[in-house]
Amino acid sequence: MLYAYEHNFRIHTAAALLVVLLGYYLGISRIDWALLVFAIAFVFVSKAVNTAIESTCDAVSLEFRPSLKIAKDVAAGAVLMASITAVVIGTVVLKPYLL
Repeated sequence: MLYAYEHNFRIHTAAALLVVLLGYYLGISRIDWALLVFAIAFVFVSKAVNTAIESTCDAVSLEFRPSLKIAKDVAAGAVLMASITAVVIGTVVLKPYLL
């Protein structure tokens, strides 16, 4: 469902696919796979929660409400933090294989 309606989810999916393909090509260890899968899942779960919060806020009121804006901003910030964390984990895991 997210894939059909959320543009950024498609971007996250493409990035995850690239990481998985690169990990397969480089023959990374089982522990490194676990770290990458955790990072990917962390981003997907945070995006799903963000979408749920945004949809709930929109169902409550389409008018501007400062409290709903804060909820949406915090949820979007969580996705950003999860994405940055995933990039750091991916870099730490894959960099030794690329050097």
